[in-house]
Amino acid sequence: MPKTKNRLFASTLSVILISTLLLSHLTLSARAVVIPREEAFYMESWEDPTSFNPFNPNAPTFRPFLEPLFVFDAWHFKIVPWLAESYEWTGTGNLTLRITLHNDTTWNDGESLTTTDVNYTFSLPLRRSEITGTIADLWTYLDHITVVNSTTIDFVLKADNANKYILMQTLTSVEILPKHIWSTLETQYTSLVEFNNLINPVGSGPYTLQYASLAERRTIWVRDDSYWGVPYFGLPQPKYIVNVLSTSNELANMMFERGELDWSENFMPNIWELWEVKHLARGTWSTTEPYYMPVPYMTGIIVFNYLQIMGNDALNNPEVRRAMAFAIDWDKICSMAFSKLTTPANPSLLPETVPELAKYINTTAVEQYGWVYNETKANEILDNLGYHVGADGWRTYPNGTKIGPYTLLIVEGWTDWEAAAEIVKTNLADVGIDIEISLVEDSTFFNAIQTGNFELTFDQPSTWTPSTPWYTYYIIYCSRTSPAAVQPAFGNWGSYNNTRVDALLDEIAMTSPEDEETLAGLYGELQSIILKELPYIIGWFYGPFYMYSETYWTNWPTANNPYAGAVPYWDVAHGYFLMLFRLKSTTAPVTPVIPEEIIAALNQTIINLQNDLSDLKGTLTSTQYVAYGSLAVAIVSIILAVVVVLRKRRIEE
Repeated sequence: MPKTKNRLFASTLSVILISTLLLSHLTLSARAVVIPREEAFYMESWEDPTSFNPFNPNAPTFRPFLEPLFVFDAWHFKIVPWLAESYEWTGTGNLTLRITLHNDTTWNDGESLTTTDVNYTFSLPLRRSEITGTIADLWTYLDHITVVNSTTIDFVLKADNANKYILMQTLTSVEILPKHIWSTLETQYTSLVEFNNLINPVGSGPYTLQYASLAERRTIWVRDDSYWGVPYFGLPQPKYIVNVLSTSNELANMMFERGELDWSENFMPNIWELWEVKHLARGTWSTTEPYYMPVPYMTGIIVFNYLQIMGNDALNNPEVRRAMAFAIDWDKICSMAFSKLTTPANPSLLPETVPELAKYINTTAVEQYGWVYNETKANEILDNLGYHVGADGWRTYPNGTKIGPYTLLIVEGWTDWEAAAEIVKTNLADVGIDIEISLVEDSTFFNAIQTGNFELTFDQPSTWTPSTPWYTYYIIYCSRTSPAAVQPAFGNWGSYNNTRVDALLDEIAMTSPEDEETLAGLYGELQSIILKELPYIIGWFYGPFYMYSETYWTNWPTANNPYAGAVPYWDVAHGYFLMLFRLKSTTAPVTPVIPEEIIAALNQTIINLQNDLSDLKGTLTSTQYVAYGSLAVAIVSIILAVVVVLRKRRIEE
């Protein structure tokens, strides 16, 4: 073969070899880029992705495509501007809350987010009775809303019934909705709750919905790199957030230990063994008891349902409930069922360990009506009431009829609750009260408590909010939050109703926070009533569920790094946003990149091929020249196409 033909053959062969290498590289890259683990933030969820409508009580509570006006820093106990830039109290009596938005807030569909959207969102309950919760009850105290301009809005409280607490509560809990989307939905749905919001949901948050599968029971969110908040907050490092459904504590704990979850709000017994014994890169707020953030983030209570417990039923007698409180070994529940992650609660609902709250404890009422574990005292109370123990060991009414059994509703798979329920059952059996435990799926449980369809249950309401301690009593005891008043209910699951308690909550809300003497008197009276009537038994204080893995992400909030509160994903005040924007990757994201030497070799080979073809023009027959030329052109075209695709891909990544 002539020398020039050898050169052409060599050039052509080199192009083919480089092309093969490139295509191989492309194929391997395509296989690797599904969701790179080092770019994904995995977290659990207790709800199936059936809806992302914030008014649907069964929808997942983690919705990073929506945002509130403010978020709550649970450690520093302050609200942090988010969609809003600032707020101030103004007007007559300082009853007008003026909120100013950031100038450039936008929805992920490109439309501007303005105060018109804020007004629309907060005003929905006025014409949509299916919308319940604090956003609806807010209008018990709110007179009107005035849109001043596109970035300024006024919330004006009623002069005769102002409640700044509930307004501040909703500023961190209510997610702002796009009017240009939802106003159309109002014409399409009899009940807005029916809208599932699963197809390209419009929001303002830093993530958008990429994938939601009921079959796989997982959701994938992808970071919105055009997020309006970049100038203020930057972008969170995780490119993806993956919600994986957890059906039990055991399953979630196994996934967390294996590194399949980065963030968990699950109960894990002996959590300290992860780092002390197994030496895993796992942690929580503190390495010492009680491990979780030491605030009364949740308060555990035993709820009695007065829609079903009525008349002469023994449980309708507050002294029977008091005997039950004495009969239960609260230390055992905290140390064994809750694995030292909880502490027995003060019966007043306020912890002695937080001075800002402890100053409002009515110690006289606690001493008179409170309790500690004392089985002898429990038996004494029941004996004095005339509920004697029968031959079978169970308490009876004076006519000889057995008291109970009563059904305690518990979520199956919530192993801490299951263990606590077993202790309660055993302790109450020891004093002759028969309890049966009913284990149900979480969806059945939530439907039951929101509609008042149970006898007894546990509850752990979030009681550490911008409006604590007012909100603690409001969500547990206010009659307007209960199933008897509204369904789905949003608190007071047992439908306790005391008009004086409701009035005291309003009086507290009308009192200046600086007037501590008056507040102490009002909170003291409130505690006297609820401790005397004892509608629910106060059991334990729980810090916020919070566990993290440092395999892929670091800079978690901890006692040694307390830049924000350490909260679970269902935090009603959206405190997790403060964490998401501060997490740091432990490994640089691996992006497929074509080696520069391959690209340089490609360019040089194409040049050589062109030169060889020019040299051969005078030595080949027309047929040979056309054949070689066609082959070269075809190969060059393929190479150029590959290079263009790769360069475009590199730019996009």
